Amino acid sequence: MEEIKATEVKNWREKLGLSRKRLAEFAKVSMTTLRQLELGKHKPQQRTIKRITEALQKVASGKLPVESAAANSKPTEQKPAPAEGPIRLSNLDLELISRILNMTEAQKIDLLKQII
Repeated sequence: MEEIKATEVKNWREKLGLSRKRLAEFAKVSMTTLRQLELGKHKPQQRTIKRITEALQKVASGKLPVESAAANSKPTEQKPAPAEGPIRLSNLDLELISRILNMTEAQKIDLLKQII
């Protein structure tokens, strides 16, 4: 594989069964950089493309592991959720829900942008 173009990164990553997080770890680049690169919102430096290309080559050649759930295993059957009973939330869940409910609309939009 020659050095790939920034516009091809997402396609190669998906073909190899890598998550964005895993590729960012292997290539030693930030998740933000990789996400913006894949969305076409960031023109990467040459060394960034080189790192990503090298990481993808290592995965393709088997020198770096692909996530086990991505490409190497069959999907598992999910158990149906119980039809009745209370939903149990941890203290962390309750804290996050409380914080989100107290946010302004602009803060909620910013949070969603960060997640996506």
